Amino acid sequence: MNTRNTLAFLIFALLGHTLIAQKTPFDLKDIFAKPTFSMKSNGGFNTMNDGERYTSLERKNGSWAINSYSITDQKLIGSIITSDDLDGKYSPANYEFTGDEKHILLYEETEKIYRRSFKSLAYVINIENKKITKISDTKIMYPSINPDNSAVAYVQENNIYILDLQSMKTIAVTKDGKKNEIINGAVDWVYEEEFSMSKGLWWNSSGTHLAYYRFDERAVKEFSMDVFIGLYPKQESWKYPKAGEDNSKVDIKIYDRVKARSISLDLKSERDQYIPRIEWTNNPEVLSVQRLNRLQNHWELLFCNTSGTAPEVILEEKNNTYVEVSDNLNFIGDSRFFYTSEKSGFNHIYCYDFIKKKEKALTHGDWEVLNVVATDENNSTIYYTSTEESELEDHFYSISFSGNRKKALCPDPGNHQITMTNGNKYFIDRHSGFDMAPNIYLRSSDGHLKTSLADNSRTTKSFKKHQFGTSSFGKIKVNGTELNYWMIKPFNFDSSKKYPLFMHTYGGPGHNTVTNSYGYTNYQWHNYLTSLGYVVVSVDNRGTLKRGADFKKSTYKQLGKLEHLDQSAAAEYFGDLPYIDESRIGIWGWSFGGYLTSLCLTKSPNTFKMGIAVAPVTNWRYYDNIYTERFLQRPQDNPEGYDENSPINFVNQMKGKYLIIHGTADDNVHYQNSIEMIEAMIQANMSFDSEFYPNKNHSIYGGNTRYHLYQKLTDFVLQNL
Repeated sequence: MNTRNTLAFLIFALLGHTLIAQKTPFDLKDIFAKPTFSMKSNGGFNTMNDGERYTSLERKNGSWAINSYSITDQKLIGSIITSDDLDGKYSPANYEFTGDEKHILLYEETEKIYRRSFKSLAYVINIENKKITKISDTKIMYPSINPDNSAVAYVQENNIYILDLQSMKTIAVTKDGKKNEIINGAVDWVYEEEFSMSKGLWWNSSGTHLAYYRFDERAVKEFSMDVFIGLYPKQESWKYPKAGEDNSKVDIKIYDRVKARSISLDLKSERDQYIPRIEWTNNPEVLSVQRLNRLQNHWELLFCNTSGTAPEVILEEKNNTYVEVSDNLNFIGDSRFFYTSEKSGFNHIYCYDFIKKKEKALTHGDWEVLNVVATDENNSTIYYTSTEESELEDHFYSISFSGNRKKALCPDPGNHQITMTNGNKYFIDRHSGFDMAPNIYLRSSDGHLKTSLADNSRTTKSFKKHQFGTSSFGKIKVNGTELNYWMIKPFNFDSSKKYPLFMHTYGGPGHNTVTNSYGYTNYQWHNYLTSLGYVVVSVDNRGTLKRGADFKKSTYKQLGKLEHLDQSAAAEYFGDLPYIDESRIGIWGWSFGGYLTSLCLTKSPNTFKMGIAVAPVTNWRYYDNIYTERFLQRPQDNPEGYDENSPINFVNQMKGKYLIIHGTADDNVHYQNSIEMIEAMIQANMSFDSEFYPNKNHSIYGGNTRYHLYQKLTDFVLQNL
């Protein structure tokens, strides 16, 4: 190399080193307490029926208004209702329109109950004359106005009432409701958590009949927890059926408003079974009911008549493991519906003609349909997301009712979260990547860009200016199976050095951490750890989503076994890399990830130097029956599946440093899991660290909580890895 080239090379190398050195450091306050990486958020539209307008509840100087805007340019059209219209007497928390958009339901003083349920003071506003009607003097749940706007049904203290909006008289549809005994018009805790629902009453299209749930939960055992407020803690209790324990007896009833009486559908409620969905068909006399047996391996779709005649089994599916419940059931006209099923080995869309008893698959292939976003009967088009492009990305497609004219609507690499607007004229595309904060776009139904709703490119550029690491995706083959992973290396990575490895896991059924999508605060925190000298990795083990039914259901009856083996083998694989210090490998996770972390620490004690388990299940016998039995059957049927894969039974094998964290008011994964794990470690004379958050639920947030939590996580990593 001549002198001039040598000098140029040295200058270039020096400049490169300076550029790296000039990357801005950041810390936990930048993530949790400062707006350093804040993002714009738009696109949470409440779209109107015409598909051209959206509404927003806005507050200013002590006043409020529900304003209307143009979707395409976000320009103000006008106010639909304002606080001045109501003499400034109300302070709404939320609102919703009736189907014909002639009335608004207004909610005040909303009080959260569990994950999805809440109660509020509620009002009906006539938009034309601004008349406001208070539905009840006390808080209610699930107010629902019938299609002709003549009555509103609601739930109060576990009973259903109907307020006639003309006579202003209220009638009681049910009278037997009682806390922790009988629920009418809503669902119990385990249905809300595991079947992703809470509302339990629906009007038919003519407004003459109201279908509703009735839960008899008297045989279900109670769980209780203390809420530490005031001199004496307050005790909360609710019915929580743990694995193998008694369930609620569930009935579906239909109230006839003309005859003023309810009938019970003949669904064999004496059986040990589940009714995870009910939905009116396009025929106002016919209610569809989905039924599952207790083991959740036999699914049936029933049609029930308002006259109470015997239900008709329209469709059923059986499986050697379990059948998933989904909301991808869409009725078209008077003879067909679309639904999704994994019966081919991958989740796909089917059209079923229930008059001709004929079925056709509309999508095919070794990839998964994730969600049916909308069905457009006017244009005979289905809109859906799938993994056809990549297991790591959700993409958006349209296809005709006949299965032809499939079109990719969002071909750009990355992940696309989609919301269709009313009328299906437009959709909102939340487009993100692993290192790219979400940008939100409005697109027409054919995929063409209309406008940008939120541009977060400045936030993405901020990542690159700070000491964020270098990310990559890859595949490894362990235990005879190829697994996806992502890896983040330090911004100043030196391949000649040895780095400690920190693994992030969830690993539970139907959930992925390895996706080309933005991971919000976890993404930022993992990059912060790389700036401190760690390599961070996440691996999707067997049992996770997006790779077909066999891959997902391979963990059946042995939940945790294959997941732990895959995580442990992955750790050993990465430990053999020349730049990883195999003696310093740690792992962390939340919920199922906390469970899997605990299993790795106890069953692979020589692989992991440390682990952090946040809100973990430590014994599957402590968790609810719908979730646990779906994958493990009942404890009395499969005791070894429970006992051989619950970390509480193997604490005496633990060698690594272990931190267990829990919120004391966790109604989902009970604080009991951590208490029992700690007791087992004490009796085995094992050391551990712990952190508990008073009155915090499964998400552990509020005030300074998240900053404190992640400071604890960071300190433990620094001290032990």
